[in-house]
Amino acid sequence: MSNSNTSDKFWQGENNSYNRWSHFSEPSFQNLLQIEKPIFAAIDTKDQAVALESAYLIPIEFIRHRKNNLTFKVYPDLDHGFGKEIKSGKFEEHWDDIFQDFLNWVNQTE
Repeated sequence: MSNSNTSDKFWQGENNSYNRWSHFSEPSFQNLLQIEKPIFAAIDTKDQAVALESAYLIPIEFIRHRKNNLTFKVYPDLDHGFGKEIKSGKFEEHWDDIFQDFLNWVNQTE
């Protein structure tokens, strides 16, 4: 964070400047808590980019603030793109399954 506005230093690859990542450092739940509309949040357990443990802060904060407009779904064994490795180098896509869950949720909240 001491070089948070630097765009010529990088973290985990040339597209990830310190400046870019420092803007992701604010916890998302603080912004989500301000929303009054229903929210559908999906997280997968094999995500390399978002730790499941940090994602669990979202429903915990909603409970702590007595907000009930969050639907929080966890998808076991799926990665960041909602896929699952079934064999070395072969993936099974589950994006349509998650999208169908979302559409079902939308139809229930109308």
